Amino acid sequence: MKFCSTRINGLFSNDGDCVGKVIRAIHHTERIVVAQGFGVKEEGIPLRFLAYIVPVLHLLKQLPNSAIGEFYVAHHGVIRANGLDVARTTPHVSLMKDVVLHYAAIIHPEEGKRIRCLEDRSIKNDLATQNLINSLVTAAKPFCRQEEKLWKFAETHGGETSLNYMVEHALYMRDPLWGINERDWLVPRMSSDMQHVIMVGGSPSEKIFHSMRQLLCKVVGVHSHWRSHQFFTPIGGKPPTYHPQPGEPLWADRHRLPEDAEEMFRTAYCNVSDEHGGQKEIIRDLLTLLLDAGRTSSFAEVKPSVTRRIVETGGLPIHLKQILQRGWELLRAF
Repeated sequence: MKFCSTRINGLFSNDGDCVGKVIRAIHHTERIVVAQGFGVKEEGIPLRFLAYIVPVLHLLKQLPNSAIGEFYVAHHGVIRANGLDVARTTPHVSLMKDVVLHYAAIIHPEEGKRIRCLEDRSIKNDLATQNLINSLVTAAKPFCRQEEKLWKFAETHGGETSLNYMVEHALYMRDPLWGINERDWLVPRMSSDMQHVIMVGGSPSEKIFHSMRQLLCKVVGVHSHWRSHQFFTPIGGKPPTYHPQPGEPLWADRHRLPEDAEEMFRTAYCNVSDEHGGQKEIIRDLLTLLLDAGRTSSFAEVKPSVTRRIVETGGLPIHLKQILQRGWELLRAF
């Protein structure tokens, strides 16, 4: 399959052209699903949350028309892992799904016809799925104990609950585990008509989950009905675009923020702690989103040197101001 790797510069972690090599090895007649999962928080939806879907939409542009995109919100999974208040998170989930579909339809109309936005199911009263997850945890424990980074992650993020959540990712991401079929998946209506599933993730946690999933596949075994691939994007990595940081603006704030894009950027990061690089990463996500909404096809400018300069000077690069302003006006009009 033909694939131009330069068209994804800045959107994927593409060392050694790992993305291009995978895509070009797929036959153009094979069916592909590009998938991405969201979390949710009680506090609300960050202004920058749509930046996460930009890499998926641009990947779809280079894939055959038979390829589809599927976004899902792991709503009930987050509730199981973190004990959130479902009454507070449910409105956020509905809004996220609506805005993702609306944004894609406006900014990427052709790709917007090929995407779906789904939500996971509750397994509170589903004993069969609970038993399946327990059996996978039992299979995963021995190798997790032997892999220091996996065991340390589990211990520092809730112990048994964290291990369950790590294992559940195999069922969210349609890993081709032997003996598991679509009725065991945690997201209803996910497509099973494919030869390839491409997962696009961003956070450091997802790299841990991917390591665990690969080992789980080795232990349980896999079938050959489809193949699973994992791509990573620097967008929305740390912090994830769907996890609001203290002081950052929310999607609901967009009409109250300054109309001028440059002033909006300063407002967006001035109240955010930069102790762990939070300001620069929020700027990175907003740059990606507004460049896309401004209908650019180049994201090479989204790099650490640019975000650092924005924090230090308080100003946007002159040659990007018009595009960013156009993108910001479009988002405010939603």
